[in-house]
Amino acid sequence: TDYTESPLLKNTISPHILQSIPQILQTYQSNKPYPHGVLNNIFQPTNFLQSVLHEIKHSSKVQFKESDLFKVYQSMDLGNLTDDPKSTLNSSSIPNVWKLKQ
Repeated sequence: TDYTESPLLKNTISPHILQSIPQILQTYQSNKPYPHGVLNNIFQPTNFLQSVLHEIKHSSKVQFKESDLFKVYQSMDLGNLTDDPKSTLNSSSIPNVWKLKQ
């Protein structure tokens, strides 16, 4: 599979990662004492995940819920995130989260 041609991956994953997938897989499989790998600077732009975190912190609405067993702050369900402008939870308000979800 040529991952370098995927528009989604080209816009979020750093080119050096996409171009070295075969080497990454080989290194992962041959590392000892167990298969493992380390990937640095995976996303582009490099502050992509910071942007996602910022959007979630500043665009999320949370509700406090309490029962006999627990107390929790429940946030929006990102599974319901859509690109429909009529939706109350749409991609225009959190574009980097939308990009990550795709």
